Amino acid sequence: MSTYLEHEDLEDFAGQFFDVSINPLAEVLTKLLHLLISKGVITKEEAVLTLASSVGVISQTDHSEAVKENGANMLMRMIQAIDPAR
Repeated sequence: MSTYLEHEDLEDFAGQFFDVSINPLAEVLTKLLHLLISKGVITKEEAVLTLASSVGVISQTDHSEAVKENGANMLMRMIQAIDPAR
């Protein structure tokens, strides 16, 4: 038996980690942006631009295109949660 994680096990672990850590953080950030908008601290456009700026950061990493695409898709879902017209 190998002491290294099999590829499938690693993918399963990564998926579970994402589901229990990254998704909730994205939800918290989206709700925080909604709260700031509702309080008049920032505008909807500022919230969207804040999230959109992160897409550029993701595109500059050395990760695979699939990983970059997943990150960009999450940010787009967050943007659409802030502004459904986008």
